[in-house]
Amino acid sequence: MAIRKNKPGRSTRPPQKPKTPSKLKAALADLLEVRQRLELVKARAYVCAKALDEQNAESDKEVALVLRRDVGDEIDRQLENLYRISGRLRQGGAS
Repeated sequence: MAIRKNKPGRSTRPPQKPKTPSKLKAALADLLEVRQRLELVKARAYVCAKALDEQNAESDKEVALVLRRDVGDEIDRQLENLYRISGRLRQGGAS
């Protein structure tokens, strides 16, 4: 008669380190900040687009500069933050 090495219902995988609530709360706070910053950037983009639509901008080049520097660069920074935060979450909340 053969002896079972594994008991029913038991996994052979090593237990995973549980995520600590404080690390998850910190990650969620970071995500909230990113969301708020992106909302601000979105508002800037709408103002610039409206100015171009109404031709109220002093110069299209100035508006384009605002879109590149204030909108494009900020979106890039916030996307980098999102990648960093998601990486932390994938690693189990490690700092």
